Amino acid sequence: MDDLKAPQERPAILHMVVVRSPYAHARIKDINLEAARVLPGVVAAFSGAELVRSMPTPELITSLLGLKVPKRRPLALDRVRYVGDPVAVVLAEDRYIAEDARDLVEVDYEVLPAVIDPEAALAPDAPLLYEELGSNIVIQILSGGGDIEATFTQADHVVRLRVVNHAALGGAC
Repeated sequence: MDDLKAPQERPAILHMVVVRSPYAHARIKDINLEAARVLPGVVAAFSGAELVRSMPTPELITSLLGLKVPKRRPLALDRVRYVGDPVAVVLAEDRYIAEDARDLVEVDYEVLPAVIDPEAALAPDAPLLYEELGSNIVIQILSGGGDIEATFTQADHVVRLRVVNHAALGGAC
């Protein structure tokens, strides 16, 4: 859009920007969109709570393998679960107005304990990312066969490998 100069060249579009959480884990206490909404050129601003009233929300999904999938919505409702979790959106006539309006959105957070190590997230006292799941484990598949301890004891060589993966969108609590 930045390369279109004349007003007649510009299609009738809105620009959307997202208000994102600066915290890895926090409760959303309040979102104030009023200052953003009254800025000239802003067409609309929404929080997750406003959008959820008009959107169907699936219940907890459990697959045949036992994978637990929590409800996820386009915008966080009561809690953010990773840095960058979207909490509100602003729609405006141009990108710059949308960005200015985003900066006027006030979000009151209650910061919660965060765990960034996947193994630490398995501890019994670790904060839960999704409390409704009852655990930070979304799937556990056990397999076995034979005497694994005897196999390692009798092996000529044993190689141990610890793989650390990069952070993925969705994060740990």
